[in-house]
Amino acid sequence: MTHFSWSEGKPLVWDFTCKSTLAPCYTQQLISKPGSIAELEANKKRAKYVDIEEQGYLFVRIAVETMGPWSLSAIKLIKDIDHKIRILTDEKRSSFYLIQRISLEIQRGNASCALNTFLPSEKLNEIFY
Repeated sequence: MTHFSWSEGKPLVWDFTCKSTLAPCYTQQLISKPGSIAELEANKKRAKYVDIEEQGYLFVRIAVETMGPWSLSAIKLIKDIDHKIRILTDEKRSSFYLIQRISLEIQRGNASCALNTFLPSEKLNEIFY
């Protein structure tokens, strides 16, 4: 949550979720349209946190998929943050840096999940150190 007014005189509250595109429970959504899993999860968040908006907060649902797609609300928030950064810094590539940083963190999570599927081994220690 921001401790200052973000928009419309309301503080911003956000919830981030990253769903595995390869999870068996999402195969039908994956087939239907790229990004549909992120949108599905963003809509679940809307229903879960309906009370927050009634209490005077601006709530943003940020949902991304492990293989890349982002929900529309996540893209909009990034554009809003980018706009504020550009006003303060005049940095033309701020959205590129922000998206790149978030994408790298998602890939780190993917790598961690993949590595945790292996049995512990001394040979894997060289990867971590």
